[in-house]
Amino acid sequence: MSNQHDTPARITGLLVFLAGVGLLVFVFLTANTLFNAPAPPAPAPAPVATGEQGGNAASAGVEIGRSFSQLLQKILLLLLMCVAGSVIASKGIQLYFAARPAGATPPVSAAHETAAPVVPAAPESAPLPPSRTNGQGAPAPQATVESKPAPDPQKKTGPV
Repeated sequence: MSNQHDTPARITGLLVFLAGVGLLVFVFLTANTLFNAPAPPAPAPAPVATGEQGGNAASAGVEIGRSFSQLLQKILLLLLMCVAGSVIASKGIQLYFAARPAGATPPVSAAHETAAPVVPAAPESAPLPPSRTNGQGAPAPQATVESKPAPDPQKKTGPV
């Protein structure tokens, strides 16, 4: 593939990426206005002449349920738009980088080419804790454990 054929694909990938980012910006702005909006007023109880209190409580409960349902619907739509914007932006990036010529490799910065591996310096000798010293700062003598020599695998000890 020549570089001329890659330019339209790269531009398309960049535009798709920017569309996804634009959708994400729209989602964040919409979420900001949604969460900064004042809460809807609570339903006012209507005066009841007959003394039936159950009707007012039921209508207030229905109104609260309706408000909660609308809020939940808005939140779910924002979540869906956020996922869609992320997927669109991801596809735009994939399209942009897939439009490179077949033999091209991504540019490598000079820092990566000349950088030597970093080896941490050995820590300076710190004073030993009191439990490991003889009381004057010198290391305490270590107990020695005598060990048996390992058995020789070539030597047979049993009856032949």
